Amino acid sequence: MYTPKQFEERDLDEMRAIMRAYPFVTMITLQEGEPWVSHLPILYDDDGSPYGELTGHMARANRQWRHLAGGQTALIIFHGPHRYISPSWYITKPNVPTWNYATVHARGKARMIEDDDTVHAILERTVAHFEAGSREPWTMQLPQDFLDVRYPKIVGFEIPIESLEGKFKLNQNREDVDRRAVIARLREEDDPGSREMLEIMLRLDQRLR
Repeated sequence: MYTPKQFEERDLDEMRAIMRAYPFVTMITLQEGEPWVSHLPILYDDDGSPYGELTGHMARANRQWRHLAGGQTALIIFHGPHRYISPSWYITKPNVPTWNYATVHARGKARMIEDDDTVHAILERTVAHFEAGSREPWTMQLPQDFLDVRYPKIVGFEIPIESLEGKFKLNQNREDVDRRAVIARLREEDDPGSREMLEIMLRLDQRLR
């Protein structure tokens, strides 16, 4: 990933925060030299290893699981907060528009999981994670014959993370007065993207002081 030095993120806690908060990922492997891409929900575990582990599942009809089973290293991209930044927000003039964003790239080789009990546990955990906070959380209390038909169509996996690469492009290349002007403008906005960008820029601002 193209990462100018000022945008390189090395703080593991910050990267873990992105992986936890933005679990719908882009997974990339290769098929005959061409990229193969899936979009999947993946759960991050801080399991005590240097970088942690990812757990997920995909349809057996998705040939990407065969890439994983064949020992390929997968690239998993976590897309964090992002937002257009107008030059009208800056104090210094003239200036140009930019796009602020934070992303984390994880790489690793998968352990494939096909036995029904473990696949069921992965699905239960995934459902519980995304149902958390719902007024009426749904649980996987489903008829066994219904599940028996579907389990053969699903493959689970665990990916011990071998490397992490973070890029947080958050106006670090601008004057402090401009970065703080962006923060001030984000406070006035009332959309989810602005609130998420404000939160991560405030954390960065604390670290830069």
